[in-house]
Amino acid sequence: SRPTITLAKLITSLPKLTSLDISGTNLAGSFSFDQDEELNYIKKELSIDENENFTMQASIAGLLVLKHKLDFLGLFDVDERGSARRWLPAKK
Repeated sequence: SRPTITLAKLITSLPKLTSLDISGTNLAGSFSFDQDEELNYIKKELSIDENENFTMQASIAGLLVLKHKLDFLGLFDVDERGSARRWLPAKK
């Protein structure tokens, strides 16, 4: 299982995504990670140009490829304390 890659693939496949509910899943991934390392890993795994710039801060690695904040991000009962994370790129 590669929750970070699964979530990043979903995000890159839906560029106009405004709401996402990952409640009850393992898609939040690890609680602690290095953002630069994870972003490089995602780029490599998804064949994204290494020069493509992503500026979203996110405490869920798979969300690092977001181009804009979500209107809603559902995190009820996710693994690894999803809702307790510092940077959640969503308005609600």
